[in-house]
Amino acid sequence: TINYFIKKKMEQQQDQYDYPNLQQEIQIQVGEPLTKEATLIKFTVYSVKGQDKLGTFDTYRRFSEFYALKEALNSRWPGCFVPSIPAKELNSTNQNVVENRARFLNSFCNQVAGLSHLFYSEEFQIFIRSKEHDVTKTFSQLKKLSYQEILQKYQQIFPIQQEINHSQTNIKINTFYQFLKKSIPQLESYKDQIQQLYQMRQELNNNFIDLNQNIIPQYEQCCINEYVAYDSNALIYSNQQNQEIQQFQNNFKESKNKNQFQYVLDMIVYELRDTQVFIDLIDQKAQLEKSKQSFIKDIKSDEEDIIKLCQGKKQQKLCLLVLKIKKKNQNNRQKYKKMNQKVQTNQSKLLLILQDLLKSIDLG
Repeated sequence: TINYFIKKKMEQQQDQYDYPNLQQEIQIQVGEPLTKEATLIKFTVYSVKGQDKLGTFDTYRRFSEFYALKEALNSRWPGCFVPSIPAKELNSTNQNVVENRARFLNSFCNQVAGLSHLFYSEEFQIFIRSKEHDVTKTFSQLKKLSYQEILQKYQQIFPIQQEINHSQTNIKINTFYQFLKKSIPQLESYKDQIQQLYQMRQELNNNFIDLNQNIIPQYEQCCINEYVAYDSNALIYSNQQNQEIQQFQNNFKESKNKNQFQYVLDMIVYELRDTQVFIDLIDQKAQLEKSKQSFIKDIKSDEEDIIKLCQGKKQQKLCLLVLKIKKKNQNNRQKYKKMNQKVQTNQSKLLLILQDLLKSIDLG
């Protein structure tokens, strides 16, 4: 069956996809996809099992629930890096789609395990421990956090001891942004090249299997059989009693079912998706900066209007207009304060991510 085939193939690849994480007490694995049937539809669930400092967990989740988790983390942890997951696809029960998703979702969860603030977050703990059959609705019912609540949460989780030089930080972020932009076409080019090599290797492996299981046995039957008086025990590949050759054929086929270029291709896809995540985060920061400048401009404009009105207008009209402008000014200041808090939070988080990334590059 498709589930047995995928399970065996994932066992073969498990060593290739065991990701070390920063928290030694965390162990998590995604695998064992199962195809289930509901009214008029088929869908696939993936096992999510492991343990952490809170104990063990073992559940099954659909891809739509992984997607809802990713959306919840993005909205409730703005400015933070959240690992990528595969895009939605129409034919979700296709064997290749299921197999690819299992690998990439396993990578996603192990990357989150290396980010303890995300792993032990309310969202991720709901995902791995909730008894609900579908946690998508649970995520949609979570309270929407205000900018102040997000800021307080970040101040507790990411304490920054030193003063931040925003000018230098922006230079570092912009330099990193340009590097990411240049990396995308290079990674796309590598991906295309590896895909071609993957296809060539796959065809070669299939030809080897065909040669070993079909062509050589047929050659024995057609061309050698008569020279051994049609004694099947005298043949090699066609001799069903020869356990040694049968074992060899099974091992040979299993070895050719592996394609090492698949691992390289997966790594490039990971890099592409995570690079795009960083680009989106920095674009989000730039948009917040733009909104912040817009609020500053509105406040300055209102203050100038007050000064003009105070230069010769009638007192009654002046008071009404001043009250109106002050009210608007107060609202803009509140919006500006919230926006400024979010910008500073995102900027601080991006700096921490960039510093961790540079440290990992130095360690590499």
